[in-house]
Amino acid sequence: MVPVKKFASYLLLFLGLALLAACQSVDMLTNVNEGSSATSFSATADSLWLAAHIARPGADSLETLTAFSAGFVKVTNHGAYLEKWTTWTSQRIDALRERIATAADWTNPALGGATLTPQGVYDIHVTERKRDDVGVYLGPSRHLVNMIDSTIAAVIEDGLVLTLEIVPETRNALKGHRITLILKNNGAENLFLQFPPNQGVEFLVYERGAVSGSAPARRFLLLPPIANALNSGLLRNGQPISFAVFWDGKNEQGVPLQDAATIAGRLLSRPGGAPQLQTILLEK
Repeated sequence: MVPVKKFASYLLLFLGLALLAACQSVDMLTNVNEGSSATSFSATADSLWLAAHIARPGADSLETLTAFSAGFVKVTNHGAYLEKWTTWTSQRIDALRERIATAADWTNPALGGATLTPQGVYDIHVTERKRDDVGVYLGPSRHLVNMIDSTIAAVIEDGLVLTLEIVPETRNALKGHRITLILKNNGAENLFLQFPPNQGVEFLVYERGAVSGSAPARRFLLLPPIANALNSGLLRNGQPISFAVFWDGKNEQGVPLQDAATIAGRLLSRPGGAPQLQTILLEK
C-alpha cells in the first residue's frame, strides 16, 4: 500500500506533467541515423555575396534574396512567407555565383543590373519599372532578373510548407488562443531538418503595431523531440508535424494585452522559415 504522503507527491507530479502537456504539444519527428546525409549546421562565419531587392506589383515592401558563401540562402517578404531559408551545397552555391557574376558583367545597373560593392557583394535592385524595361531594352538584364526569380522559387518551393494557425481556445475556464505551426513536406523525397543547439520552433507575440524593432510581449520556445549527434529530424512526405502552444493573452509579466496582438511562428531549422504574421483581435 502506497503511503498517503508519497501518493500525494505522485499525484502532484502527474498533475504538473498534465498541465505542461496541456500548454504545449509537439508531434514526433523521426530521428535521423548517424550515417545519414543530413546537411550539418555550420556555426562558422558566413560572408554575404548576393543581396537582391525586388519590387512586386501590389506588395507593400520589397522582397529580398540574400546568399552567403557557405551556402545559406534566404528569402524575405514573399507571398505566404515572412521569411524562408535553406542551405545549399557548395557546388550549387558556386554555380549560382558564377551565373550571377557572368550575367552581371553584361548588365547596366540603371536598367536592373548588378553593382559589385567593395565588399564583394552583388547588389541588385529591381523595381516594377525596371522589370518592364529589361524585358524590352536589355536582354542580359532580363536574364539576370529571371535568374533571381528562379532562385527565389527554388527556396520557396523546396518542398517544406509552413502554416501558422491561431484559434480561440478555453482551457480550465481560461480563455486564450491555441497557436500552431504545421510543418509539411510536399516534396518527392524526405526532408532533413537540421536544428542548431537548443533551438526548435518559436512563437512570438507582439502588441499590435509594435513588431518592427521591438521585443515580443511573449515568447514560447519548443524544442524538437529528437536526440542524436546530428541534432536532425526527418520530415517524411505526407506526414505533417505540428508544434503548438496555448497563449493566455498575457505578456511575460502576466499583464493582458489590449485590443489586438500580432503573432509569428518560426521554424529555426535549416531548411526553415516563418509564415506571414497574423494579427488577431482580443476580447476585452
